[in-house]
Amino acid sequence: EDVPMGMNLDFIDERSWEISWKYAGIAMDAIRSEGYPDDRLVDAYSNAVQQLEYIQANPNEGVCASVVLQVEQRAVLERSAFKADLEISAESTDAITNIKIDIHVTDVNGFSANSLFGIVVDSVSGFSGISGNGTLPAKNSGSVSWTIIPGNFAAEFGTTDYRIGGTLQYRIDGANFTIPLFPTQISVYPNPKLKFRYFWEKSVYSDDPFTSQVEPAVPFNLAVMV
Repeated sequence: EDVPMGMNLDFIDERSWEISWKYAGIAMDAIRSEGYPDDRLVDAYSNAVQQLEYIQANPNEGVCASVVLQVEQRAVLERSAFKADLEISAESTDAITNIKIDIHVTDVNGFSANSLFGIVVDSVSGFSGISGNGTLPAKNSGSVSWTIIPGNFAAEFGTTDYRIGGTLQYRIDGANFTIPLFPTQISVYPNPKLKFRYFWEKSVYSDDPFTSQVEPAVPFNLAVMV
């Protein structure tokens, strides 16, 4: 009734818009807390729909899998490494197949930093593999442990923060899922490095083995700068 005569009524009430914007922000925060970056909202929606469809088709089973990734957050000193452990519990009556787990290290801006780290799988327990063909039997749990070793250039100019996360892909009851592993922030300290410069004399004087005369050895000067 407040709209002037002849004006278009096809608009959103300001109060309704503010409420919708507020709840949109809450939803975005929830999506980010699950490990999805802003440019992968479609993946978040797709995975949520897949899980909902699975739960609706299997009402007595609930969540098909629970995933926990734990990363040791202690500062790195003298080339020590970080430990990461992942646990998966299959809570459905169907086996989880096609398991693929990738660990991702990113800098604070979200760019990949995997090339600055060595990522070694220490142990796999409970399922057959993590490269895309792994299987976890129904009602069972599995775990993976990694050692993540910073390289010399990971903290070349001082203490540097990174985030360790990843993705878990699997298939269950004909449905494919991709679950982001929420990243944990770590701090990497520079590796201690020493540089040496050697200086020595050009000529060395000592006894000539091809003569009978014994010549005295002349002290040889060697200098080292650290």
